[in-house]
Amino acid sequence: MSTAGDRRRDVPLPEIGGKGLFTQDLERALWAGEIDLAIHSLKDLPTEGPAGAVLLAIPAREDPRDVMVPRRGLSAARGSLQRLPSGSTVGTSSVRRLAQLRTSAPHLRAVDLRGNVETRVRRVEAGDFDAVILAAAGLRRLGLWPEGIAYLDPPEWLPAPGQGALGIQGRADDPRVASIAAAIDDPATRAAVTAERAFLAVLEGGCNAPIGALASPSSSGLALRAAIYPLFGDGRPVTGSMEGPAAEAAALGSRLAGQMLAAGGADMIPPRRTITREEAVRRFGPARGGTLVFTNGCFDHLHDGHRALLARAKALGASLVVALNSDASVRRLKGPRRPAQPFAVRARALASAADVDAIVPFDEDTPLALIEALRPDVLVKGADYDRASVVGGDVVEASGGRVVLVPLLPGVSTTEALDAPERSGQEPP
Repeated sequence: MSTAGDRRRDVPLPEIGGKGLFTQDLERALWAGEIDLAIHSLKDLPTEGPAGAVLLAIPAREDPRDVMVPRRGLSAARGSLQRLPSGSTVGTSSVRRLAQLRTSAPHLRAVDLRGNVETRVRRVEAGDFDAVILAAAGLRRLGLWPEGIAYLDPPEWLPAPGQGALGIQGRADDPRVASIAAAIDDPATRAAVTAERAFLAVLEGGCNAPIGALASPSSSGLALRAAIYPLFGDGRPVTGSMEGPAAEAAALGSRLAGQMLAAGGADMIPPRRTITREEAVRRFGPARGGTLVFTNGCFDHLHDGHRALLARAKALGASLVVALNSDASVRRLKGPRRPAQPFAVRARALASAADVDAIVPFDEDTPLALIEALRPDVLVKGADYDRASVVGGDVVEASGGRVVLVPLLPGVSTTEALDAPERSGQEPP
Protein backbone atom coordinates (compact mmCIF):
# COMPACT_ATOMS: atom_id res chain seq x y z
CA MET A 1 0.00 0.00 0.00
CA SER A 2 1.08 3.56 -0.65
CA THR A 3 0.60 5.99 2.26
CA ALA A 4 0.34 9.79 2.30
CA GLY A 5 3.89 9.94 3.66
CA ASP A 6 5.11 7.92 0.66
CA ARG A 7 3.23 10.06 -1.85
CA ARG A 8 4.28 13.49 -0.51
CA ARG A 9 8.03 13.11 -0.92
CA ASP A 10 8.72 16.73 -1.82
CA VAL A 11 7.45 18.22 1.46
CA PRO A 12 9.09 17.92 4.91
CA LEU A 13 7.25 15.62 7.31
CA PRO A 14 6.44 18.21 10.03
CA GLU A 15 4.71 20.36 7.42
CA ILE A 16 2.30 17.67 6.20
CA GLY A 17 1.36 16.14 9.51
CA GLY A 18 4.37 14.26 10.83
CA LYS A 19 5.17 10.58 11.02
CA GLY A 20 1.53 9.56 11.33
CA LEU A 21 1.30 10.18 7.57
CA PHE A 22 3.01 6.80 7.10
CA THR A 23 0.56 4.92 9.32
CA GLN A 24 -2.91 6.45 9.00
CA ASP A 25 -3.78 4.88 5.63
CA LEU A 26 -2.78 1.44 6.91
CA GLU A 27 -4.84 1.89 10.07
CA ARG A 28 -7.88 2.94 8.05
CA ALA A 29 -7.58 -0.24 5.98
CA LEU A 30 -7.24 -2.27 9.20
CA TRP A 31 -10.47 -0.85 10.69
CA ALA A 32 -12.30 -1.28 7.39
CA GLY A 33 -11.47 -4.99 7.41
CA GLU A 34 -9.46 -4.73 4.19
CA ILE A 35 -6.37 -6.10 5.98
CA ASP A 36 -5.86 -8.14 9.16
CA LEU A 37 -2.40 -6.83 10.07
CA ALA A 38 -0.51 -3.58 9.51
CA ILE A 39 3.28 -3.65 9.57
CA HIS A 40 4.85 -0.34 10.54
CA SER A 41 8.32 1.03 11.04
CA LEU A 42 7.96 1.51 14.79
CA LYS A 43 9.72 4.89 14.83
CA ASP A 44 6.96 6.17 12.50
CA LEU A 45 4.10 4.88 14.67
CA PRO A 46 2.69 7.58 17.01
CA THR A 47 2.83 6.66 20.70
CA GLU A 48 -0.93 7.21 21.01
CA GLY A 49 -2.74 4.81 18.71
CA PRO A 50 -6.44 4.71 17.84
CA ALA A 51 -8.83 2.98 20.23
CA GLY A 52 -8.92 -0.76 19.72
CA ALA A 53 -5.46 -0.95 18.12
CA VAL A 54 -2.79 -3.16 19.68
CA LEU A 55 0.80 -4.02 18.89
CA LEU A 56 0.42 -7.76 18.48
CA ALA A 57 4.11 -8.38 17.87
CA ILE A 58 7.46 -6.61 17.76
CA PRO A 59 9.98 -8.86 15.95
CA ALA A 60 13.72 -8.91 16.69
CA ARG A 61 15.23 -5.52 15.98
CA GLU A 62 17.53 -4.65 13.09
CA ASP A 63 20.56 -2.40 13.74
CA PRO A 64 19.11 0.76 15.39
CA ARG A 65 22.03 3.06 14.53
CA ASP A 66 22.24 5.92 12.03
CA VAL A 67 24.88 5.89 9.31
CA MET A 68 26.54 8.54 7.18
CA VAL A 69 26.63 7.88 3.43
CA PRO A 70 29.28 10.11 1.79
CA ARG A 71 29.59 11.01 -1.86
CA ARG A 72 32.21 9.17 -3.86
CA GLY A 73 35.72 10.45 -3.39
CA LEU A 74 35.13 12.09 -0.02
CA SER A 75 38.32 11.31 1.88
CA ALA A 76 36.67 11.51 5.32
CA ALA A 77 34.26 8.67 4.50
CA ARG A 78 35.77 6.34 7.06
CA GLY A 79 35.87 8.98 9.78
CA SER A 80 33.35 10.81 11.89
CA LEU A 81 31.20 13.76 10.95
CA GLN A 82 33.80 15.99 12.58
CA ARG A 83 36.29 14.96 9.89
CA LEU A 84 34.12 16.12 6.99
CA PRO A 85 35.46 19.32 5.39
CA SER A 86 34.00 22.56 6.71
CA GLY A 87 30.94 23.67 4.76
CA SER A 88 30.07 20.15 3.56
CA THR A 89 26.38 19.76 2.77
CA VAL A 90 24.68 16.97 4.73
CA GLY A 91 21.11 16.00 3.86
CA THR A 92 18.46 14.49 6.12
CA SER A 93 14.67 14.53 6.49
CA SER A 94 14.77 14.26 10.29
CA VAL A 95 14.42 17.18 12.69
CA ARG A 96 16.34 15.13 15.26
CA ARG A 97 19.27 14.60 12.89
CA LEU A 98 19.27 18.27 11.88
CA ALA A 99 19.51 19.25 15.53
CA GLN A 100 22.24 16.67 16.17
CA LEU A 101 24.24 17.96 13.21
CA ARG A 102 23.96 21.56 14.34
CA THR A 103 25.01 20.58 17.86
CA SER A 104 27.81 18.10 17.23
CA ALA A 105 29.13 19.27 13.85
CA PRO A 106 28.38 23.01 13.46
CA HIS A 107 31.02 23.29 10.72
CA LEU A 108 28.70 21.35 8.39
CA ARG A 109 25.68 22.69 6.48
CA ALA A 110 22.57 20.69 7.39
CA VAL A 111 19.94 20.63 4.61
CA ASP A 112 16.43 19.17 4.55
CA LEU A 113 16.11 16.20 2.18
CA ARG A 114 12.93 14.27 1.34
CA GLY A 115 12.40 11.12 -0.70
CA ASN A 116 12.62 7.40 -0.10
CA VAL A 117 15.89 5.70 0.84
CA GLU A 118 16.84 4.89 -2.76
CA THR A 119 16.23 8.49 -3.82
CA ARG A 120 18.42 9.85 -1.03
CA VAL A 121 21.25 7.47 -1.89
CA ARG A 122 21.01 8.47 -5.57
CA ARG A 123 21.14 12.16 -4.62
CA VAL A 124 24.41 11.77 -2.74
CA GLU A 125 25.87 9.51 -5.45
CA ALA A 126 24.99 12.22 -7.99
CA GLY A 127 26.93 14.78 -5.95
CA ASP A 128 23.90 16.84 -4.89
CA PHE A 129 25.08 16.42 -1.27
CA ASP A 130 28.43 15.70 0.31
CA ALA A 131 26.74 13.17 2.61
CA VAL A 132 23.34 12.02 3.78
CA ILE A 133 22.34 10.48 7.10
CA LEU A 134 20.08 7.44 7.06
CA ALA A 135 18.99 4.59 9.31
CA ALA A 136 21.18 1.52 8.99
CA ALA A 137 18.07 -0.68 9.26
CA GLY A 138 16.45 0.80 6.16
CA LEU A 139 19.57 0.30 4.05
CA ARG A 140 20.01 -3.29 5.23
CA ARG A 141 16.38 -4.22 4.59
CA LEU A 142 16.66 -2.88 1.04
CA GLY A 143 19.95 -4.64 0.41
CA LEU A 144 21.80 -1.34 0.01
CA TRP A 145 25.19 -0.63 1.54
CA PRO A 146 26.96 2.18 -0.36
CA GLU A 147 30.72 2.44 -0.46
CA GLY A 148 32.38 4.40 2.35
CA ILE A 149 29.43 4.18 4.74
CA ALA A 150 30.22 5.13 8.36
CA TYR A 151 28.30 4.33 11.54
CA LEU A 152 27.23 7.12 13.91
CA ASP A 153 27.54 5.35 17.24
CA PRO A 154 25.67 5.86 20.53
CA PRO A 155 25.83 7.44 23.00
CA GLU A 156 27.37 10.38 21.12
CA TRP A 157 24.74 9.97 18.37
CA LEU A 158 21.46 8.45 19.56
CA PRO A 159 18.82 7.16 17.12
CA ALA A 160 15.11 7.89 17.15
CA PRO A 161 13.01 5.96 19.69
CA GLY A 162 11.98 2.66 18.12
CA GLN A 163 14.39 2.93 15.19
CA GLY A 164 15.25 -0.39 13.58
CA ALA A 165 12.17 -2.15 14.97
CA LEU A 166 8.93 -3.17 13.26
CA GLY A 167 5.50 -3.00 14.87
CA ILE A 168 2.83 -5.51 13.88
CA GLN A 169 -0.50 -3.82 14.56
CA GLY A 170 -3.88 -5.51 14.70
CA ARG A 171 -7.38 -5.25 16.12
CA ALA A 172 -7.82 -5.96 19.83
CA ASP A 173 -10.99 -7.97 19.12
CA ASP A 174 -9.31 -10.44 16.76
CA PRO A 175 -7.76 -13.24 18.92
CA ARG A 176 -7.13 -15.52 15.93
CA VAL A 177 -4.76 -13.06 14.26
CA ALA A 178 -3.22 -12.15 17.63
CA SER A 179 -2.25 -15.77 18.29
CA ILE A 180 -0.59 -16.05 14.88
CA ALA A 181 1.38 -12.80 15.26
CA ALA A 182 2.57 -13.73 18.76
CA ALA A 183 4.92 -16.32 17.27
CA ILE A 184 7.27 -13.61 15.97
CA ASP A 185 7.23 -11.35 19.04
CA ASP A 186 10.70 -10.78 20.55
CA PRO A 187 10.50 -10.00 24.30
CA ALA A 188 13.89 -8.26 24.44
CA THR A 189 13.06 -5.93 21.55
CA ARG A 190 9.60 -5.25 22.96
CA ALA A 191 11.06 -4.24 26.34
CA ALA A 192 13.62 -1.92 24.73
CA VAL A 193 11.23 -0.08 22.44
CA THR A 194 8.58 0.10 25.17
CA ALA A 195 11.03 2.10 27.31
CA GLU A 196 12.00 4.33 24.38
CA ARG A 197 8.41 5.03 23.36
CA ALA A 198 7.34 5.70 26.96
CA PHE A 199 10.14 8.27 27.14
CA LEU A 200 8.92 9.84 23.89
CA ALA A 201 5.28 9.87 25.03
CA VAL A 202 6.00 11.82 28.23
CA LEU A 203 7.96 14.41 26.26
CA GLU A 204 5.05 14.62 23.78
CA GLY A 205 7.63 14.36 21.06
CA GLY A 206 6.35 14.15 17.53
CA CYS A 207 8.01 14.49 14.17
CA ASN A 208 9.46 17.91 15.00
CA ALA A 209 10.94 16.97 18.37
CA PRO A 210 14.75 16.72 18.54
CA ILE A 211 14.77 13.58 20.70
CA GLY A 212 17.00 10.49 20.65
CA ALA A 213 16.70 7.36 22.81
CA LEU A 214 18.08 3.84 22.84
CA ALA A 215 17.54 1.01 25.33
CA SER A 216 19.73 -2.09 25.55
CA PRO A 217 20.12 -5.10 27.86
CA SER A 218 22.08 -4.53 31.07
CA SER A 219 22.91 -6.29 34.34
CA SER A 220 19.80 -4.66 35.85
CA GLY A 221 17.66 -5.77 32.96
CA LEU A 222 17.47 -2.69 30.75
CA ALA A 223 19.58 0.46 30.32
CA LEU A 224 17.99 3.49 28.64
CA ARG A 225 20.05 6.39 27.29
CA ALA A 226 18.39 9.49 25.90
CA ALA A 227 19.05 13.04 24.76
CA ILE A 228 17.03 16.16 23.98
CA TYR A 229 18.90 18.33 21.50
CA PRO A 230 18.67 22.12 21.07
CA LEU A 231 16.70 22.60 17.87
CA PHE A 232 19.08 25.16 16.38
CA GLY A 233 22.33 23.93 17.89
CA ASP A 234 22.39 26.86 20.31
CA GLY A 235 23.50 25.23 23.55
CA ARG A 236 24.19 21.77 24.87
CA PRO A 237 21.84 18.77 24.76
CA VAL A 238 20.19 17.50 27.91
CA THR A 239 21.26 13.89 28.33
CA GLY A 240 20.34 11.16 30.79
CA SER A 241 20.45 7.45 31.47
CA MET A 242 18.65 5.05 33.78
CA GLU A 243 18.55 1.31 34.43
CA GLY A 244 15.81 -0.97 35.70
CA PRO A 245 14.03 -4.32 35.26
CA ALA A 246 12.87 -5.10 31.74
CA ALA A 247 9.43 -5.85 33.18
CA GLU A 248 9.19 -2.17 34.19
CA ALA A 249 10.26 -0.78 30.80
CA ALA A 250 7.41 1.73 30.47
CA ALA A 251 7.96 3.10 33.97
CA LEU A 252 11.69 3.37 33.26
CA GLY A 253 11.09 5.51 30.18
CA SER A 254 8.59 7.73 31.98
CA ARG A 255 10.89 8.31 34.95
CA LEU A 256 13.85 9.25 32.78
CA ALA A 257 11.70 11.64 30.74
CA GLY A 258 10.51 13.41 33.89
CA GLN A 259 14.06 13.68 35.17
CA MET A 260 15.31 15.19 31.90
CA LEU A 261 12.40 17.61 31.58
CA ALA A 262 13.22 18.94 35.05
CA ALA A 263 16.90 19.21 34.07
CA GLY A 264 16.14 21.67 31.28
CA GLY A 265 14.71 19.47 28.54
CA ALA A 266 11.35 21.24 28.73
CA ASP A 267 13.04 24.35 27.36
CA MET A 268 14.15 22.52 24.20
CA ILE A 269 10.96 20.99 22.82
CA PRO A 270 9.11 23.41 20.53
CA PRO A 271 5.42 23.08 19.61
CA ARG A 272 4.46 21.09 16.54
CA ARG A 273 3.71 24.25 14.58
CA THR A 274 7.38 25.28 14.52
CA ILE A 275 8.73 24.95 10.97
CA THR A 276 11.84 26.01 9.08
CA ARG A 277 12.06 29.03 6.80
CA GLU A 278 12.17 26.75 3.76
CA GLU A 279 9.00 24.96 4.86
CA ALA A 280 7.27 28.29 5.47
CA VAL A 281 8.06 29.50 1.96
CA ARG A 282 6.81 26.24 0.40
CA ARG A 283 3.59 26.34 2.39
CA PHE A 284 2.80 30.05 2.65
CA GLY A 285 4.70 31.59 -0.28
CA PRO A 286 3.20 33.69 -3.09
CA ALA A 287 1.50 30.65 -4.68
CA ARG A 288 -0.64 30.10 -1.56
CA GLY A 289 -4.39 30.36 -1.45
CA GLY A 290 -6.02 32.84 0.93
CA THR A 291 -4.80 35.91 2.78
CA LEU A 292 -1.51 35.61 4.65
CA VAL A 293 -0.91 37.71 7.76
CA PHE A 294 2.64 38.04 9.09
CA THR A 295 4.09 39.37 12.32
CA ASN A 296 7.36 38.97 14.15
CA GLY A 297 9.07 39.63 17.45
CA CYS A 298 10.79 38.10 20.47
CA PHE A 299 7.47 37.54 22.29
CA ASP A 300 9.38 37.15 25.52
CA HIS A 301 7.26 36.61 28.66
CA LEU A 302 4.04 36.75 26.65
CA HIS A 303 1.64 39.39 28.02
CA ASP A 304 -1.84 40.76 27.26
CA GLY A 305 -0.50 43.22 24.69
CA HIS A 306 1.06 40.37 22.73
CA ARG A 307 -2.17 38.37 22.92
CA ALA A 308 -4.21 41.31 21.63
CA LEU A 309 -1.82 41.78 18.73
CA LEU A 310 -1.98 38.09 17.80
CA ALA A 311 -5.78 38.01 18.02
CA ARG A 312 -6.01 41.08 15.80
CA ALA A 313 -3.55 39.56 13.34
CA LYS A 314 -5.43 36.27 13.08
CA ALA A 315 -8.69 38.10 12.41
CA LEU A 316 -7.18 39.81 9.36
CA GLY A 317 -6.58 36.74 7.19
CA ALA A 318 -6.82 33.02 6.58
CA SER A 319 -3.32 32.17 7.80
CA LEU A 320 -1.03 33.69 10.43
CA VAL A 321 2.73 33.17 10.32
CA VAL A 322 4.84 34.43 13.24
CA ALA A 323 8.58 34.89 12.83
CA LEU A 324 10.14 34.35 16.24
CA ASN A 325 13.60 35.62 17.14
CA SER A 326 16.13 32.89 17.91
CA ASP A 327 17.85 32.84 21.28
CA ALA A 328 21.02 34.31 19.77
CA SER A 329 19.02 37.12 18.15
CA VAL A 330 17.23 37.93 21.41
CA ARG A 331 20.55 38.13 23.24
CA ARG A 332 21.85 40.59 20.66
CA LEU A 333 18.72 42.74 20.92
CA LYS A 334 18.31 42.72 24.69
CA GLY A 335 21.87 42.38 25.88
CA PRO A 336 23.33 40.05 28.52
CA ARG A 337 21.75 41.86 31.46
CA ARG A 338 18.19 41.02 30.39
CA PRO A 339 17.93 37.21 30.12
CA ALA A 340 15.08 35.99 27.95
CA GLN A 341 13.05 32.81 27.89
CA PRO A 342 14.42 30.03 25.63
CA PHE A 343 13.05 29.76 22.10
CA ALA A 344 11.00 26.61 22.80
CA VAL A 345 9.35 28.24 25.83
CA ARG A 346 8.42 31.35 23.86
CA ALA A 347 7.18 29.23 20.93
CA ARG A 348 4.98 27.09 23.19
CA ALA A 349 3.50 30.19 24.79
CA LEU A 350 2.71 31.56 21.32
CA ALA A 351 1.09 28.33 20.18
CA SER A 352 -1.09 28.10 23.28
CA ALA A 353 -2.12 31.76 23.27
CA ALA A 354 -3.17 32.17 19.66
CA ASP A 355 -4.35 30.27 16.60
CA VAL A 356 -0.95 30.50 14.90
CA ASP A 357 -0.55 28.50 11.70
CA ALA A 358 3.24 28.46 11.76
CA ILE A 359 6.11 29.69 13.93
CA VAL A 360 9.31 30.33 12.00
CA PRO A 361 12.62 30.99 13.79
CA PHE A 362 14.93 33.68 12.45
CA ASP A 363 18.37 34.77 13.56
CA GLU A 364 18.65 38.15 11.87
CA ASP A 365 17.87 41.53 13.42
CA THR A 366 14.77 41.76 11.19
CA PRO A 367 13.01 39.01 9.20
CA LEU A 368 13.33 40.98 5.96
CA ALA A 369 14.47 38.02 3.85
CA LEU A 370 11.53 35.91 5.04
CA ILE A 371 9.06 38.72 4.32
CA GLU A 372 10.49 39.12 0.82
CA ALA A 373 10.08 35.38 0.19
CA LEU A 374 6.55 35.12 1.61
CA ARG A 375 5.15 38.43 0.32
CA PRO A 376 2.41 38.51 2.99
CA ASP A 377 -0.86 40.30 2.29
CA VAL A 378 -0.91 41.97 5.72
CA LEU A 379 1.99 42.87 7.99
CA VAL A 380 1.03 43.41 11.65
CA LYS A 381 3.35 45.29 14.02
CA GLY A 382 3.13 46.82 17.45
CA ALA A 383 2.36 50.55 17.21
CA ASP A 384 5.41 52.82 17.71
CA TYR A 385 7.78 49.85 17.60
CA ASP A 386 10.63 50.91 15.30
CA ARG A 387 8.17 53.14 13.46
CA ALA A 388 10.68 54.37 10.90
CA SER A 389 11.42 50.90 9.52
CA VAL A 390 7.82 49.70 9.77
CA VAL A 391 5.94 52.62 8.30
CA GLY A 392 8.28 53.94 5.65
CA GLY A 393 11.12 51.48 5.19
CA ASP A 394 12.15 48.31 3.46
CA VAL A 395 9.78 46.05 5.39
CA VAL A 396 6.66 47.53 3.80
CA GLU A 397 8.16 47.40 0.33
CA ALA A 398 9.17 43.79 0.86
CA SER A 399 5.74 42.70 2.05
CA GLY A 400 3.85 44.06 -0.92
CA GLY A 401 0.79 44.29 1.31
CA ARG A 402 -0.67 46.65 3.86
CA VAL A 403 0.68 47.36 7.32
CA VAL A 404 -1.55 47.30 10.40
CA LEU A 405 -0.22 48.85 13.61
CA VAL A 406 -1.71 47.46 16.82
CA PRO A 407 -1.21 49.12 20.24
CA LEU A 408 0.86 46.63 22.18
CA LEU A 409 0.41 48.00 25.70
CA PRO A 410 -2.71 49.98 26.61
CA GLY A 411 -1.71 53.52 27.54
CA VAL A 412 2.00 52.89 27.05
CA SER A 413 3.74 53.01 23.68
CA THR A 414 6.11 50.20 22.89
CA THR A 415 8.96 52.66 22.58
CA GLU A 416 8.37 53.78 26.16
CA ALA A 417 8.16 50.17 27.30
CA LEU A 418 11.47 49.41 25.62
CA ASP A 419 13.08 52.35 27.41
CA ALA A 420 11.54 51.68 30.81
CA PRO A 421 10.03 48.17 31.12
CA GLU A 422 9.97 48.40 34.89
CA ARG A 423 7.57 51.36 34.64
CA SER A 424 5.09 49.57 32.38
CA GLY A 425 5.39 46.31 34.25
CA GLN A 426 5.60 44.48 30.93
CA GLU A 427 8.27 43.09 28.67
CA PRO A 428 8.85 44.53 25.18
CA PRO A 429 8.01 42.39 22.14
